[in-house]
Amino acid sequence: MRQLASFAPSRGVRQHNKRLRVLEKTRCPAMLVELGFVSNPAEASLLNRRDYRDKLAAALAEAIVSWLTG
Repeated sequence: MRQLASFAPSRGVRQHNKRLRVLEKTRCPAMLVELGFVSNPAEASLLNRRDYRDKLAAALAEAIVSWLTG
């Protein structure tokens, strides 16, 4: 996730053992990633830009591949 930290606002990584309803039925490793809040005008403005969304997607994909390949 360091890839995202280079350009996206960060609120830190939170890890907990609580069950998240959206991930409850998964049978494989899973995580919930929040890439911004549309209720925040500055973040909403960024999320409306295709180039920013493309950067987010590429960084997230890179992080997943990095995790999968160890």
